Amino acid sequence: MTRELASMRDVYRHAYLTIDAASAASVADGFLQDRQPLDQEAMLPWIRPDGQIGMVYLVVRDPYNDSPNPDVLTCGWDQTSYTNTRAWCLQEALLSTRSLVFTPETVQLRCHSGTRNIGGAKHRADGDLCRLPDAIFHPEQLVAHGSEEWRSTRKSWCGAVEDYSRRSLSDPSDKLVACAGLAEMFARVLRSEYLAGLWRDSLLRDLLWERCLYSDRQTLGPEPSGHPRGYRAPSWSWASTDVAVNFMTSSNGEPLVEVVECTVTLKDKTLLPFGPVIDGSLVLRTRWRLHPCKKHTERPQGRRKTTQLQSRRAEQLSHSIDQENSDDKDSFLSSTRRNPELCDATFDCEDDIEAEDLWILPILRQHHTIAMSGLILRVARIEQDPQGNPRVLYRRVGSWAAYRYNRGLKGLGVSDEWYEVTLI
Repeated sequence: MTRELASMRDVYRHAYLTIDAASAASVADGFLQDRQPLDQEAMLPWIRPDGQIGMVYLVVRDPYNDSPNPDVLTCGWDQTSYTNTRAWCLQEALLSTRSLVFTPETVQLRCHSGTRNIGGAKHRADGDLCRLPDAIFHPEQLVAHGSEEWRSTRKSWCGAVEDYSRRSLSDPSDKLVACAGLAEMFARVLRSEYLAGLWRDSLLRDLLWERCLYSDRQTLGPEPSGHPRGYRAPSWSWASTDVAVNFMTSSNGEPLVEVVECTVTLKDKTLLPFGPVIDGSLVLRTRWRLHPCKKHTERPQGRRKTTQLQSRRAEQLSHSIDQENSDDKDSFLSSTRRNPELCDATFDCEDDIEAEDLWILPILRQHHTIAMSGLILRVARIEQDPQGNPRVLYRRVGSWAAYRYNRGLKGLGVSDEWYEVTLI
C-alpha cells in the first residue's frame, strides 16, 4: 500500500486523461446518471431588434466571477462535487494534465489552463481550484532561490494547503500522507527541506499560519473545538490540526527570532519521505521575552469573532515585592490599565481560549498596518537537560498580530541576552 501511495503523483502526472467521478458519493455509486438542470436557470421571451420574438437564457451569476467569457467560468468552488470535498482528491485534481469531470449537474473538461463546461452548460466551474505554476511540471528548469518565481511557487503551495485544509479525511492520521505527492513536486522546485508541511527556507513565515475563522468558501461542516486525538505532527505545523488555515504570503517583515534547529522524524523516510512524522521539535533563539497574557475580550467582526489578549505582566508586578525600578513598574501598570488590549489572537483550538497560562512570542516585525506578529504558546512539559537543569518545552496554541494602535505593545520587553525557546 505504501509503495502505491508513493507513486500516485506519477500516475496522475503522466495520465493522458483522468476521469473524475465527482458526482459519486462513494465507490458503490455510479456517475453516468442523467443530470438535472440547475434551479437557478430560467428562459424568458424578449423582442429582438428585428421585431421577432426571441428567448433569453438567465442564470444566477457568481458575484466573485469577473470572467469576460460566460462559457469559461473562473470562480466558484463547487461543493456539490464530492471530489472537491475530499483531501485525497486534491493532488489528483492539481497534478492531472487534463480531467473529464462528471459533476452532479454537468460534465466539465479541466486542464492547467482552466475549466470548461461541455456543451456550453451554464454551470459554475471550479476555477477557484488553485493553478500550479509551470515550474512544478518542469523541475529541470531551475528556479533561483529567493526570486519572484520562487516566491510565487511558495505562494502556490500556501494556496494548495489552504484548499487542502478545508477538505475532509476519513482517517485524520493521513493528514500528511494525502498531500505527500504534491509536496514532493513542490520540493523539486523550491529545493528546500520539507518539515511536516512547512519549508525550511521560509520557516518563520510558514510558522505564522492561522486558523481561518471565516472564508468565502465554506468549510465542510462544523470544525472541531477540541484537540485532535493521537499524534500526527508537531504543534507548530498546520498538519497537527483539523481546522481550515490561512498563510502569510507577504515577503515583508523583519525576523525577530533565529532558527537554531528544526527537526522532524519521519515514520518511513525510505518510501514516504514527505509523509507522516512521529516526532518533531523547533528551537528558536531570541532576545524578546516571552510575555504572559490571557483573554481580554471577544468582539464580533462581520461573520467572525475577534479575540483580544491582555497582559498578565501587570498581575505579576502587582504581587511582586521587588522594589527595584519602582518608577518603571508604576508607569507600566498605569499604561496597562489604560490600554489593556495587547494584540488580536487566533487560536488553533477553542479549548485554549480561556487558558490563564498563555505566552506570546514575537516572530516578525511588520512594516505596514500590522506592527508585529507571532505565536501563542502554552507549556507542554518540563524536562531535564543533560546537565540536570529544568528545560521548558512549549506547544503552539495559536497566532497573534498587533497593530500600531495597540499601545500594549510597549509592555513587550527585550532581554540583554539571547535565550532559546523550544516548541514541540
